[in-house]
Amino acid sequence: MRRTLLATAALLPTLALAACSSDPATTKTAAPAGSSAIAAASQDVVSGERKVDAVAALLPEDVRKAGSLRLGAAVGSPPTAFYPDPATKKAAGLDVDFADAVAKVLGITIQREDASFETTLPALRSAITESRISPPEHP
Repeated sequence: MRRTLLATAALLPTLALAACSSDPATTKTAAPAGSSAIAAASQDVVSGERKVDAVAALLPEDVRKAGSLRLGAAVGSPPTAFYPDPATKKAAGLDVDFADAVAKVLGITIQREDASFETTLPALRSAITESRISPPEHP
């Protein structure tokens, strides 16, 4: 568990750079200033990302074999992570797009665990989740 956590933390800078690359043929334009977060959430900004074998090879073997990573994340308010349609409980936002893009670069899927910010670190320690992405909620 500790090895998985350390490897995940060590990979974040590399993954961030890889996920930030863009292909002009697949890059979508950002929502115009002033548009609502819900309208922006409907834009697909991840489909252009592809697996990068050299980056995926850096994952711990158990994560590569499992093909997925459990991610604890707080779903709160736009623009980071929110439910555009609370009835569907399908999260959207910057954190969601970032995690999905990183997963595509790594060639894995994300199993999201909805959690409050305060519970994401204890969940890592107890192996309920293997990674976390959640900024503190603003009052």
